[in-house]
Amino acid sequence: MTPNSSTELKFTAEYWIKKLQLIPHPEGGFYKETFQSNHQLDDERQYTTIFYLLKEGQFSAFHRLGSDEIWHHYHGGELEISMLGMEGPKTETLGIGENANPQILVPAETWFTAAPVSGVDFVLCGCTMSPGFSMEQFEFGVFADLVLQFPDLELFLKARCIR
Repeated sequence: MTPNSSTELKFTAEYWIKKLQLIPHPEGGFYKETFQSNHQLDDERQYTTIFYLLKEGQFSAFHRLGSDEIWHHYHGGELEISMLGMEGPKTETLGIGENANPQILVPAETWFTAAPVSGVDFVLCGCTMSPGFSMEQFEFGVFADLVLQFPDLELFLKARCIR
Protein backbone atom coordinates (compact mmCIF):
# COMPACT_ATOMS: atom_id res chain seq x y z
CA MET A 1 0.00 0.00 0.00
CA THR A 2 1.36 3.42 -0.94
CA PRO A 3 1.12 6.10 1.75
CA ASN A 4 -1.33 8.88 1.00
CA SER A 5 -2.70 11.77 3.00
CA SER A 6 -5.43 9.66 4.66
CA THR A 7 -3.05 6.92 5.82
CA GLU A 8 -0.26 9.32 6.82
CA LEU A 9 -2.60 11.17 9.19
CA LYS A 10 -3.06 7.95 11.16
CA PHE A 11 0.63 7.55 11.92
CA THR A 12 1.09 10.37 14.45
CA ALA A 13 3.32 10.30 17.51
CA GLU A 14 0.28 9.52 19.65
CA TYR A 15 -0.62 6.61 17.36
CA TRP A 16 2.83 5.04 17.80
CA ILE A 17 2.96 5.72 21.56
CA LYS A 18 -0.33 3.88 22.00
CA LYS A 19 0.29 1.09 19.46
CA LEU A 20 3.77 0.26 20.76
CA GLN A 21 2.88 0.93 24.42
CA LEU A 22 5.70 3.41 24.83
CA ILE A 23 6.34 4.97 28.23
CA PRO A 24 8.22 8.16 29.20
CA HIS A 25 12.01 7.76 29.11
CA PRO A 26 14.14 9.30 31.93
CA GLU A 27 16.38 11.05 29.38
CA GLY A 28 13.43 12.42 27.35
CA GLY A 29 10.93 11.07 24.85
CA PHE A 30 9.20 7.68 24.99
CA TYR A 31 10.48 4.11 24.77
CA LYS A 32 9.81 0.42 25.18
CA GLU A 33 12.32 -2.39 25.48
CA THR A 34 11.54 -4.89 22.75
CA PHE A 35 14.18 -7.62 22.88
CA GLN A 36 16.87 -8.93 25.20
CA SER A 37 19.31 -11.62 24.19
CA ASN A 38 18.98 -14.83 26.16
CA HIS A 39 22.71 -15.30 25.68
CA GLN A 40 25.21 -13.67 27.97
CA LEU A 41 28.80 -12.66 27.57
CA ASP A 42 30.75 -11.93 30.76
CA ASP A 43 27.49 -11.63 32.76
CA GLU A 44 25.99 -9.13 30.28
CA ARG A 45 23.28 -9.79 27.71
CA GLN A 46 24.74 -9.94 24.20
CA TYR A 47 22.26 -7.32 22.97
CA THR A 48 19.14 -5.33 23.85
CA THR A 49 16.79 -3.30 21.65
CA ILE A 50 14.23 -0.56 22.23
CA PHE A 51 11.73 1.52 20.31
CA TYR A 52 12.37 5.21 20.96
CA LEU A 53 10.21 8.18 20.00
CA LEU A 54 10.89 11.90 20.27
CA LYS A 55 8.28 14.56 19.55
CA GLU A 56 8.98 18.06 18.28
CA GLY A 57 10.63 20.04 21.09
CA GLN A 58 11.83 16.93 22.96
CA PHE A 59 15.40 15.68 23.15
CA SER A 60 17.45 12.85 24.50
CA ALA A 61 19.60 14.50 27.19
CA PHE A 62 23.38 14.23 27.06
CA HIS A 63 24.50 10.82 28.29
CA ARG A 64 26.97 8.08 27.49
CA LEU A 65 26.83 4.31 27.50
CA GLY A 66 29.39 1.60 28.09
CA SER A 67 28.48 -0.22 24.85
CA ASP A 68 28.12 0.67 21.20
CA GLU A 69 24.59 1.75 20.28
CA ILE A 70 23.15 1.58 16.77
CA TRP A 71 20.19 3.85 16.01
CA HIS A 72 17.67 2.75 13.34
CA HIS A 73 15.10 5.03 11.66
CA TYR A 74 11.54 3.62 11.44
CA HIS A 75 9.04 6.42 10.83
CA GLY A 76 8.59 10.17 10.95
CA GLY A 77 11.11 12.87 10.21
CA GLU A 78 14.84 13.09 10.65
CA LEU A 79 16.77 13.09 13.93
CA GLU A 80 20.06 14.85 14.67
CA ILE A 81 22.48 12.91 16.87
CA SER A 82 25.25 15.11 18.26
CA MET A 83 28.32 13.33 19.64
CA LEU A 84 31.27 14.67 21.63
CA GLY A 85 34.35 12.60 20.98
CA MET A 86 38.08 13.04 21.33
CA GLU A 87 38.16 14.64 17.87
CA GLY A 88 35.51 17.20 18.90
CA PRO A 89 31.79 17.58 18.22
CA LYS A 90 30.12 15.73 15.35
CA THR A 91 26.46 15.68 14.27
CA GLU A 92 24.89 13.00 12.10
CA THR A 93 21.34 12.86 10.77
CA LEU A 94 19.23 9.72 11.19
CA GLY A 95 16.56 9.27 8.53
CA ILE A 96 16.01 8.42 4.90
CA GLY A 97 16.63 11.81 3.30
CA GLU A 98 19.46 12.70 0.93
CA ASN A 99 21.81 13.86 3.69
CA ALA A 100 20.71 11.28 6.27
CA ASN A 101 21.49 7.68 7.10
CA PRO A 102 18.93 5.05 8.19
CA GLN A 103 21.42 3.70 10.76
CA ILE A 104 23.97 5.55 12.89
CA LEU A 105 26.53 4.13 15.29
CA VAL A 106 27.23 5.90 18.57
CA PRO A 107 30.48 4.37 19.87
CA ALA A 108 30.75 3.26 23.50
CA GLU A 109 31.80 5.97 26.00
CA THR A 110 30.77 8.82 23.64
CA TRP A 111 28.77 11.70 25.09
CA PHE A 112 25.73 12.27 22.91
CA THR A 113 22.30 13.87 22.60
CA ALA A 114 19.54 13.58 19.99
CA ALA A 115 16.59 15.69 18.86
CA PRO A 116 14.22 15.87 15.88
CA VAL A 117 15.38 18.20 13.13
CA SER A 118 13.64 21.60 13.30
CA GLY A 119 10.08 21.41 12.00
CA VAL A 120 9.74 17.64 12.43
CA ASP A 121 6.61 16.48 14.31
CA PHE A 122 8.17 13.27 15.62
CA VAL A 123 10.74 10.56 14.96
CA LEU A 124 10.23 6.86 15.69
CA CYS A 125 13.48 4.97 15.81
CA GLY A 126 15.06 2.00 17.48
CA CYS A 127 18.29 1.51 19.39
CA THR A 128 20.31 -1.69 19.57
CA MET A 129 23.09 -2.08 22.12
CA SER A 130 25.76 -4.75 22.20
CA PRO A 131 26.64 -5.81 24.83
CA GLY A 132 23.14 -5.11 26.06
CA PHE A 133 21.97 -2.17 28.13
CA SER A 134 22.39 -2.10 31.89
CA MET A 135 21.94 0.86 34.25
CA GLU A 136 25.49 0.35 35.54
CA GLN A 137 26.88 1.51 32.19
CA PHE A 138 24.53 4.51 31.78
CA GLU A 139 25.71 7.99 32.81
CA PHE A 140 23.87 11.31 32.44
CA GLY A 141 26.01 14.22 31.30
CA VAL A 142 26.46 16.83 34.03
CA PHE A 143 26.62 20.36 32.63
CA ALA A 144 29.33 21.56 35.05
CA ASP A 145 31.61 18.66 34.05
CA LEU A 146 30.97 18.71 30.30
CA VAL A 147 31.41 22.48 29.94
CA LEU A 148 34.95 22.13 31.33
CA GLN A 149 35.78 19.66 28.54
CA PHE A 150 33.86 21.51 25.80
CA PRO A 151 33.73 25.24 26.75
CA ASP A 152 32.86 26.34 23.20
CA LEU A 153 29.59 24.39 23.46
CA GLU A 154 28.33 26.01 26.68
CA LEU A 155 24.91 27.09 25.35
CA PHE A 156 24.26 23.78 23.59
CA LEU A 157 25.29 21.81 26.68
CA LYS A 158 23.09 23.97 28.92
CA ALA A 159 20.11 23.31 26.63
CA ARG A 160 20.67 19.55 26.44
CA CYS A 161 21.89 18.55 29.92
CA ILE A 162 19.25 17.77 32.53
CA ARG A 163 21.74 17.62 35.41
